[in-house]
Amino acid sequence: MGSIRRRGLLKAIPSLGLLAVAGCSGEDSGVTDTDGDGVIDSQDYAPKDAAVQEKADLQTSVAKTTTPTPATETSTQTTRSTPTATPTATTTTTSTTTRTPDANTIQVNAADFRTQNARFTEYGVEAAGVWVHPDAPSVSESDYRELWVFAMSYPRGGGYFAKGHTTVDLSGGGDEYGVSLDWDRKPTNEPVFFGAVLAESGVSWGDLAASNSTYLHETDAFEIHSDGATISRAHVSALQGVDSASVDGYERTPREGEIALSFTGRTNGQEWETNFVVYKSAYVSAVSRDHGRRRSEFVAYEMSSGFSGELAQILSEEADANNFSGKRAKVEFIVDFVQYLPYVPDDVSTPYDDYTKYGAETLCELGGDCEDTAIMLASVLQSAPFDYDTILIQPPEHMAVGVYGADDLPGYYWEVEGRQYYYIETTGVGWGIGDLPDAYKDASAYVIQV
Repeated sequence: MGSIRRRGLLKAIPSLGLLAVAGCSGEDSGVTDTDGDGVIDSQDYAPKDAAVQEKADLQTSVAKTTTPTPATETSTQTTRSTPTATPTATTTTTSTTTRTPDANTIQVNAADFRTQNARFTEYGVEAAGVWVHPDAPSVSESDYRELWVFAMSYPRGGGYFAKGHTTVDLSGGGDEYGVSLDWDRKPTNEPVFFGAVLAESGVSWGDLAASNSTYLHETDAFEIHSDGATISRAHVSALQGVDSASVDGYERTPREGEIALSFTGRTNGQEWETNFVVYKSAYVSAVSRDHGRRRSEFVAYEMSSGFSGELAQILSEEADANNFSGKRAKVEFIVDFVQYLPYVPDDVSTPYDDYTKYGAETLCELGGDCEDTAIMLASVLQSAPFDYDTILIQPPEHMAVGVYGADDLPGYYWEVEGRQYYYIETTGVGWGIGDLPDAYKDASAYVIQV
């Protein structure tokens, strides 16, 4: 596996002082009836639309019906083969600080991480150890010298229970730092976790902000026992199926606090590899969130929560790292990235299952369908640095993306209010912008504005 980029994909946590790390959004309760239609939100297909309770209602009340229009020139479909190489993780770790393990601490497996990875090394009720390295991408600012550790409810939200800080000196390289914790309240027998933030020198807890700090890492969920002194790892049912997995083009490796992901594929004849992490708490938050939204609301949520913006920025940088320059080339890379996700059915006519997933689920799970990848792609393309206008295109029992093309492009498009949205298939490999599967060339489709 290549070097895992220490970006904060889904490092979003509720505001830490003024720390808007990719934003924050409240969770759905799942027991309310927002639109007053007599169906609780968790069972309502569209909990904010009283006219829609199930899929059939959505198709007739919120979607426009149009038919595809071929441009003057139709692009030729080229099928790209899936690479057979499977990445293998290699890890090396060194530390200049050696501690005698305390009976009341949880030890982190250092062999899971590379030397440069910022991470927790051990943690208990009284203190936590954090490894910080100056070469980590998240530790690029030379004046970031204040290490803060905090405890909060798992998976995300519910307030902070403890905090502590210390000064770090990275002039001599990476090192482990111990941070003593002051607890406002010790929640017993409920899941909590630690997070670590590196800030500018002299920045206090109340002054932390995105402009003066960076999120380093977090721990797995743990519970404080009733004695208030001992801890143990918490059982998180949502993570049971997210274990190590390796298939062609995809590798998933759970580690302390995170799920490390590696992807390989091919764009315009060039093979590429990209690596990043999704924090476990972010994944569990996504699994626990209400899934009874309209498809357009999934796109809006991913953008407002910061997920799609983080992913768009990461993929833009990964495109640069793989020598795909220019906006069009980057979009082609992102489309291929989505199409190479291993769980997507190769058959574009495979129906979706009506269970729409959030982006963290789509990336981390070996199971999904066209609506999941279409929603993720639409939200990424609408985010900076791309800022494209997109729609969701829903042929019979299928879903794809339409991207607005200001210039005349080859291929098929849907015209909506005078704007041409070119079809993008997100299932299978080899479909370019404007390529339309034969099954849908004579079919009408519901168009969903996002």
